[in-house]
Amino acid sequence: MNHKKIKFLNRYYWKWFVFACSLCFTATSLAATTVPGGWVEGTWTKEGSPYLVEGRITVSSNKTLILEAGTIIRFATQSALHVYGNLKCDGTENEPVIMTSNLDTEWYTDSLPFSEAPYPGSWGGVYLAAAENEIYLHHLKIHYGGYSSSGALWLKEGLFTVQDCVITQSQGASMVVSTTADIQFNDLERSRDGIHVLGPVNGEIIIKNNRIAEQAQFPFLIENPFPFPHIGDNELVDNGLRSIGLTGVPFFLRTTFKSVCRRFTPSIYSLRFFYYGRTRTDNSIRNGF
Repeated sequence: MNHKKIKFLNRYYWKWFVFACSLCFTATSLAATTVPGGWVEGTWTKEGSPYLVEGRITVSSNKTLILEAGTIIRFATQSALHVYGNLKCDGTENEPVIMTSNLDTEWYTDSLPFSEAPYPGSWGGVYLAAAENEIYLHHLKIHYGGYSSSGALWLKEGLFTVQDCVITQSQGASMVVSTTADIQFNDLERSRDGIHVLGPVNGEIIIKNNRIAEQAQFPFLIENPFPFPHIGDNELVDNGLRSIGLTGVPFFLRTTFKSVCRRFTPSIYSLRFFYYGRTRTDNSIRNGF
């Protein structure tokens, strides 16, 4: 076999080798773990990502779902995550846990065409009612989740620490809080409201050192605020209403809440009290106390 023929064959086989590798890469990039609606538990990993959730999935009261760093979960329309047991979210700064719409192409490598772009409320969000557990959520990103009545992340029952998380583009609030929670160093953007405290609350809520930006309405919406949450040192940027929205507050307690808000939220421009279907604004709570 002459030298030119050997050179030709080497080039020929090399092209086929490159083509075969590209097929393997494509197959790997398109690989996913499909999760139908129903009960879930165990450990979800970066290697098994993306997880395609096709319905509402539920962690029962005696089970645990572990989300390792780098895990990507894509939720179909009308799907959601409900947790009555334990949820461990072990994201890191460089490899967060990501929950997003299956229409969102930002967080995975395949390039399958979709008929529409992701939108706020593309899926149902995360509902946590783990009364017997203390849950830590660190470096979790939630995009496009939550309906107007629920929000992207609803802390319903239990003890929660939510830190270094990012929540964007919910149809409702970025976060709904109805129980004891420590909420610090999070980035909440482009939802209807930032944090909706839905009281009365049996416990203490701390909301500090968060960035709340570009909400369509309130950075804080507080309903039946008993006891009043500890709010302070938050960065508020370009929100539609530079106010605390307060509902369920009797008229004779307005002065009390003015003093509380002056103490904890000096960056709030005003209070808006909602009662009997009407809104009143008290402009005495201004920036710079």
